[in-house]
Amino acid sequence: MKTTDFINKSVVFTIALLLAIFSPACKAESNNIRIDLTVPTNPEIINKVRQYSIPWIEVRELKLGESYSDRKGEKSFLNDTVLPDYSFCISDNDTTLEECLKTAYLNSPEIMRAAHEVQQYEAKLRQSLSLYIPEANIILLRSDAGIPALTDHYWNNSITGEISYLIYDSGKRSLLCKAAGDSLMAARYSFLQAWNEKAYKVSSAYYRLLYSYILMCICEDDLIKTRDNLQIAQGFYSTGSKAKIDVTQAEILVKTSEINLTESQASCLNAYTGLISEMGMDPNNYKIKKMKDLLTEPAKPRQSIEQLRQEAELCNPMIGYYEYMNRAALNMASSYLTDRLPQFSANASWGGKTKWSANDTSWSVNFQLKIPLLKNTESKAYAEEQKALAMQALDAKEAVKIAAEEAARASAIQMAAAQKRSETAYSSVETALQNYRLSYLRYKSGVSTIIELNNAIDYLNNTRKLYLASLYDIRMSEAAIDKAIGSSIPDVSPEEFLKAIDEYIEKANQK
Repeated sequence: MKTTDFINKSVVFTIALLLAIFSPACKAESNNIRIDLTVPTNPEIINKVRQYSIPWIEVRELKLGESYSDRKGEKSFLNDTVLPDYSFCISDNDTTLEECLKTAYLNSPEIMRAAHEVQQYEAKLRQSLSLYIPEANIILLRSDAGIPALTDHYWNNSITGEISYLIYDSGKRSLLCKAAGDSLMAARYSFLQAWNEKAYKVSSAYYRLLYSYILMCICEDDLIKTRDNLQIAQGFYSTGSKAKIDVTQAEILVKTSEINLTESQASCLNAYTGLISEMGMDPNNYKIKKMKDLLTEPAKPRQSIEQLRQEAELCNPMIGYYEYMNRAALNMASSYLTDRLPQFSANASWGGKTKWSANDTSWSVNFQLKIPLLKNTESKAYAEEQKALAMQALDAKEAVKIAAEEAARASAIQMAAAQKRSETAYSSVETALQNYRLSYLRYKSGVSTIIELNNAIDYLNNTRKLYLASLYDIRMSEAAIDKAIGSSIPDVSPEEFLKAIDEYIEKANQK
C-alpha cells in the first residue's frame, strides 16, 4: 500500500470516528452546536468525508493562507492575495443576489401589499363589467289588509319576477370599464415599482453585507499580522537585538487591530440582519450560506447613456404607472360628462297572486327614456376634477423620466469611475503586498525598524480598503442603474406567487 493512500485512509477513518463520537452529544444538545473539522485540501478525502457528514458538523478545507482562526505561518504571509479569503463550509452553496431577490419577492410584506392592491383593482374592473349584466329579481309578498266595515282581515300573497336592462347610457359603462382597466394597469405598474424599490434595497443590503464581510476579513488579517509582528519584536527584545520601543509599538498596533476587528464584526452583523429584514425573513430562523468572490465578479456590460434613457422610458414602472393613471382619469372625466346625456332602459315583469280567494296573474313591459336637466354643473365639476388629476399624472410622468435619465447617467458615470479606481487600486494592492513582503523579511532579519514594517501594514490595509470600496461602488452603481431602468421580476411562477400571498394572508390572520 502506498504511503499517501495509507495517510488518506487514516485521515478519513479518524474524521469518521470523530463524527461517530460527537454525533450523540450533538443530538443531545441544542441544534446550535457546531463542530469544525479541518481536513487537507485533497478532493478525494473531502468527497469521502462528506459521505459521513451529519447535522451540526461542518467540514472545512485547509488551504494555505486561508485559515480563519489559526495564526499564519511565514510562508502564508509571503503569499497573500489581493483580498484576504477564508474558506467556508463546503456543503453549502453560494448565496447569490438572485436567491435573495427571489426570497424577498415571495416574502416581503411591501410586495404582498402591492399584490393585494392589484387584486383590489381587479375586483373593481369586475364591478364595472357587471354593469352590462341585466338586473333580475324575484319578489315574494305577503300582506294583510283590514276592512273596518267587515271587521275582518284579508291576506294578499304574491310572487313576481322582474328583469331590467339599461339599453343605452351614452357610453358611460364603456368609459367606466376603460377607467377601471386603466386603474388596474396603474396598480400593476405600482406593484412593479414596489418591487423595483425592494429589489434596490435588497441589492444594496446584499452588497453591503459582502463589503462588510470582506472588510472584516481584512481586519482579521491585519490582527494576525500585528500579533505575529509582536512575537517577532518580543523575540528581538529578549535577545537584546531591538529596543523596548519595538515591543511597545507592536502592542499598540495589536490593540488597534483588535478594536478595528470588533467594529467590523459588529458592522457585518448589522449588515447581515439588514439583508434578512429586507428579504422579509426572521433573522433567528434564517442562516446565510457562504459568500465567495461575489464582489469581484465582472460587472454587466452596459449600453450608452442614450440607450439607458430609452430603456428607462420603456421599462421604468413609475412611467407606466403615471401613464395609466392619466388615462384612467381622462376616462373617468368622460364618464362624468355622460351623466348629462339621455339614458334608455327597459323593464319587464310577470307575477301571480292570490287576492280574496281569486287567482290572478299579470305581466308588464316598460321602456324608459331619461333626459337629465340639472346635471350640467355637477357633472362638469367632477369631470374637471378628473382632468386636473390627469394633468398631474402627466406632469409626474415627465418628472420621473427626467429623474430616471439623471439617475442612470450619474450611476453610469460613477460605475465607470469606480471601475477605473478598482484597476488602479488593484495595482496598488499588488505593490503594497510586495512592499509588505520585503519589509517583513527585512525586519525579521533585523536589518530594519518596526516603523517600516508598521507602515507597510498600514499601506497594505489602506490600499485593500480602497480596492474594496471601489468594488462596492461598482456594485452599488449597477444596482442604481437597475433601479432607474426598472428591475426585472424574478423567475417565479404566478402559481407560486399566489400561493405565497395565500400563506401570507393566513399568517396575518393567525396574528
